Amino acid sequence: MIKARACAGDPVSGARFLKAIEPFIWRRNLDFAAIEDVHSIKRQIHAHEGHAHIAVAGHNIKLGRGGIREIEFFAQTQQLILGGRNPSLRPNTTMGALEALRARGFVSDATCADLKRPTVFCAIWSIGCR
Repeated sequence: MIKARACAGDPVSGARFLKAIEPFIWRRNLDFAAIEDVHSIKRQIHAHEGHAHIAVAGHNIKLGRGGIREIEFFAQTQQLILGGRNPSLRPNTTMGALEALRARGFVSDATCADLKRPTVFCAIWSIGCR
């Protein structure tokens, strides 16, 4: 729910709902169950076929190793871990989250740039600008 936002209906009711569930999304402390959930999701990412190696021809830039899904996973887990105590780390986009993590010193400028590069490529590729 960290990317949730009101997209239809009454925007005031949507904002009120998101405010009401905020403590359940942005917890100040993580328990063992939440940490195990993160491990489970990471195992599911690695279990996906084709994740064992990066192949230039036919590499899946969304689901494959080092792909967009892994970048989203990194950004969102950092948000879940750190966002409960630091509201500035709660943007609802991956790029916004990476930039917020960089701005607060949780990732270096170089790491942020490296993580953003494939996302930009994927966005251009997916709309047909090959």
